[in-house]
Amino acid sequence: MRIVEVSGGCKMRGRLMMMGIREGNQVTIVNQPSRHGPVVISVAGSQFALGNGLASRVLAQLVNE
Repeated sequence: MRIVEVSGGCKMRGRLMMMGIREGNQVTIVNQPSRHGPVVISVAGSQFALGNGLASRVLAQLVNE
């Protein structure tokens, strides 16, 4: 998946950018719970757990590899 948009305030966007979550970067969803719990993603060889609120600020698009 490729990140299309990251919304939120300056601090939130900065925090996500420090993790490598920025527009144009590719990410892989490692674990996505059905209702509650964090979404685990892989970015550039590192894994991060994002809470639902933070994950909802990241818009990604499926890309053909």
